[in-house]
Amino acid sequence: HKGKVQEKLAEVLAGPTRGPMGNYVTVTKIVSAEAKNIFGWIEWIVVVDLLMTVVENEFYKKRSNLETTTYKTVTEHMETLLGLVR
Repeated sequence: HKGKVQEKLAEVLAGPTRGPMGNYVTVTKIVSAEAKNIFGWIEWIVVVDLLMTVVENEFYKKRSNLETTTYKTVTEHMETLLGLVR
């Protein structure tokens, strides 16, 4: 019994398998650069408690490694996120 458990554990650790199709189907999550960028702005605004207009502030844009965006774009994404969270 112990040998079977160790064998099954080794299989699970070797890779993602889910049922009989697990060996043939691989799920890869791809996140776009735009989504990562918007997430970065939203995270920064929320965690540091900044005004949303910070995305249009020249100092923040200069010192950030995030791509520039607009207040309108960040607001739209935050409203969408709020709808999902509710």
